[in-house]
Amino acid sequence: MDPSTARTLAKRYVWWQLPEETLAEIPRLLQQIMRLGTPGDYAAAVELWGRDAFFAALVAAAPGALDERSWYFWRRHFGLPEAPPLARRFDEAPT
Repeated sequence: MDPSTARTLAKRYVWWQLPEETLAEIPRLLQQIMRLGTPGDYAAAVELWGRDAFFAALVAAAPGALDERSWYFWRRHFGLPEAPPLARRFDEAPT
């Protein structure tokens, strides 16, 4: 893993905590990239952690980790069957 690229991605997508903390929680970082990322950042992250890590982050995503658009896009991207509605945190209002 290229530490400078990993650190840059961590700082960009989980800006509220130290990169070292983020890099200890790779699935959370990958979920943020799935939600907010650019195609280039996705490609860099796949090179670092692999496509399987993104798949694992998707299926392990807690309610609220991904928005509805991202949830459906990434499920289709990975060839997963049509999903039930995205689970919401109890404090989220429906859109």
